[in-house]
Amino acid sequence: MKYLLSLAVCMFMGICAAQTVLLSENFASGLPVEWEVQTDGKRAWEFKTFRDASYMQMSAYAGKGKKGLKVKSTLFSPLLDLPGKQCSLRFSMANAFANGKPLRILLYTPKKTPSLEFANEHFETLIDNPDFYNNIYKESDWIPMPIVSEPRYLAFVYDTHKVSATTTLQIGEVDVWCVEVAQPESDALSADEDDLVENG
Repeated sequence: MKYLLSLAVCMFMGICAAQTVLLSENFASGLPVEWEVQTDGKRAWEFKTFRDASYMQMSAYAGKGKKGLKVKSTLFSPLLDLPGKQCSLRFSMANAFANGKPLRILLYTPKKTPSLEFANEHFETLIDNPDFYNNIYKESDWIPMPIVSEPRYLAFVYDTHKVSATTTLQIGEVDVWCVEVAQPESDALSADEDDLVENG
């Protein structure tokens, strides 16, 4: 499996160099201590299991006949040593009762301020199940990450302040794979600007 992942990243990047697995988390043992959840509202990302699946789940569902909650909950990865590396992100996700797309994926500075937001076209098609839980985990494509001059947190943000939704999201695995490159003097994008969206 690791070989196939490495080969896929190699083909995607067009650089068949030695791969560094910067992050590989499947939440099999719960939420690692290096990860963090911050929430503004009455719901938060939480660790759950079902049969053989382990995942982080979030929903804005408030109960039958009730309006969905207005909430912003952020799941932070450990601080990632991104400087000097060309990295790509891939994650798997299941969903249920989909009635909107409240997921945002961002990078945050070491001081936990937003730095950059990934275009949702990379993952919005993963939110596609308006029915009951089916526990079908789908993988995103490898998403190019920026080349930066200092470490960054990866953040999965469930936000219903701008999108009215109660969709249940379940993140099953998160991988960040990298190859070494020359470190920039200041932050630079490693992908076309069309692929990444600056966060104001």
